[in-house]
Amino acid sequence: MLPGMEHSLVRGRTMPVYERLELTAVDWQALDAYPDRTILQTPAWLSFVAQTQQAEPIIAILHEGSQRLGHFTGLTVRKNGFRLLGSHFPGWTTSYLGFNLAPGVPHRLSSGVHECRSPSDSHRGLRHSSA
Repeated sequence: MLPGMEHSLVRGRTMPVYERLELTAVDWQALDAYPDRTILQTPAWLSFVAQTQQAEPIIAILHEGSQRLGHFTGLTVRKNGFRLLGSHFPGWTTSYLGFNLAPGVPHRLSSGVHECRSPSDSHRGLRHSSA
């Protein structure tokens, strides 16, 4: 289990949980090792999109108990007073960012995530694909 990380139980089974990482704590080499990783998920591209779209990059680890299942890459923007999380939005000149999962991890696990915790744990509630 990741340090300081509690896990979520549903019917006695540990459920997948996202843990948002501070950008300074991201192991970019580990992320770049995923076979399906793209240039659009690199720090340089995320920085470009963040600057041009007034967005905040989001990197999160997906894990179930102590097993690391993969990572999520996206950005948040504010629109009409709402904070929205997207793996891309129209006009970003980028394609899908989203999930990079470890070999053998089924994509269905990434869509059934129970909860997300930020480093400060000040906001929770990334349930499925909403922020």
